[in-house]
Amino acid sequence: MPPLQKQVNIGNRSYPLTIDSSEEQKVKSAQALIDEKLFVYEGRYPGRDYQDLLAMTSLQLALEMQYSGSNKKESDSASIQMNEESIQRLKLLDQKLNEALSI
Repeated sequence: MPPLQKQVNIGNRSYPLTIDSSEEQKVKSAQALIDEKLFVYEGRYPGRDYQDLLAMTSLQLALEMQYSGSNKKESDSASIQMNEESIQRLKLLDQKLNEALSI
């Protein structure tokens, strides 16, 4: 299947993404999770810039990933590979967000 062109809305901004159709639901789920955490931080720190809120959200999600990885014994190489793929995807998303913010 050809890649999909999608607009992802995070923190009142729209970001164009090109994704495989198999990733569409994962991207929607990630967008919802990020928006949920942004909403929490927005309530805690009213008036803060969305870039600050995105940074705090990114840190929280990265810490959650680290804690979930350290709390489980991952002896299965498929699990390790999946975590490495997740990290690569997060790095790519971070890069795209940084590019979009610098425009």
